[in-house]
Amino acid sequence: IKALDNAVRRAPEEKYHDLRDDYRKQMYVRNRFFLTKEYIHTHNQQSESLIRPKRSHYEMSDLGEKRFRIRGKTYVRQDLTLRNGRRKNLQCSHWKLENDKGVKQPCVLFLHGNSGSRVDALPYVQGILSRGMRYVVSVFDAHFNPITELTEPTNVQSISFDFCGCGKSDGLYVTLGFFERDDTRCVSRYLKRTK
Repeated sequence: IKALDNAVRRAPEEKYHDLRDDYRKQMYVRNRFFLTKEYIHTHNQQSESLIRPKRSHYEMSDLGEKRFRIRGKTYVRQDLTLRNGRRKNLQCSHWKLENDKGVKQPCVLFLHGNSGSRVDALPYVQGILSRGMRYVVSVFDAHFNPITELTEPTNVQSISFDFCGCGKSDGLYVTLGFFERDDTRCVSRYLKRTK
């Protein structure tokens, strides 16, 4: 600004307007560059917060006891590592009856949210395991009237895992569902292979 003032004092009146316009153009270019640079920085921060949210850190002890009792039944937590189609390791926790006698049981698959981890399943696991699962059975009588019955609760198991880029699993970024579906498919294939 001082340079502009000094130039204006020395310049004739017609040149004053030219210098002033030049200064405005320079400031516009500077501000535009600054705003663009700031916009890019802000945009990068916002996209980073989506694809690289703050990673959930926890210790294995945060997952609770490996062996515990609920309503007279003994359950165990089995921690395992599965490898997905992109060759990334998924860290999983599988809660099931200790002596399931090879009987196939329904399983509740818990999926955590963005920036979550398998620890988020803990408040629900005890409720899932203690209540079991009931089925609604519908049959028809001789007059084709539906008869709906609720079965007795059966034993159920639960599994939770860290998506890639979350918790203790491999990966740097989350994809907001794009590759997470493959992670879920990997875990469901594991469940189909085991009992």
